[in-house]
Amino acid sequence: MTVSLVTTTGTGTAKKTTKTKVDGALSWVSGCTAVWAMKTGGVKLTEGKAYQLVVAGVPTAENAASGANMAMGSLVVSVGKVATGGFGYSSA
Repeated sequence: MTVSLVTTTGTGTAKKTTKTKVDGALSWVSGCTAVWAMKTGGVKLTEGKAYQLVVAGVPTAENAASGANMAMGSLVVSVGKVATGGFGYSSA
């Protein structure tokens, strides 16, 4: 799983798209849930910017009953911040 900042400059034939990797890594996986955590420093997520999320594999259900209830091909992306030590969090 990778996240990149996508920046587009210019128009027409001079249009250029640049992708800058946001430093982070997959930090937790459980069943159908995967958490990608940013590392401190480097590129930060900024409101109003474009980002690309690439998932290299598809999570599977924890068991057959859960698998039967999965919506095929769905992906939910939530952006949040975890407080120091994981004592509090916010997400959107």
